[in-house]
Amino acid sequence: MSDTSANPCLSCGACRMTYRVSFYRADAAALSAGPGGEVSCSVYEQRPEPCREVQIGDDKCRHARARHGLAALS
Repeated sequence: MSDTSANPCLSCGACRMTYRVSFYRADAAALSAGPGGEVSCSVYEQRPEPCREVQIGDDKCRHARARHGLAALS
């Protein structure tokens, strides 16, 4: 999915920079930067539990976005 209007996570990245997520070194090198830029996860199908727990606009999402100076999602 590349439409950021349908998935605001593709232009955020705050949650992965806020919450501790463990990856193998090779997987971590394939993740793109953020916050506020275009981001995606190349290991999405095998993403760890912390990545599955954060939902668009929930408390964890709002906390992560605020920590990185991004507005809350409506």
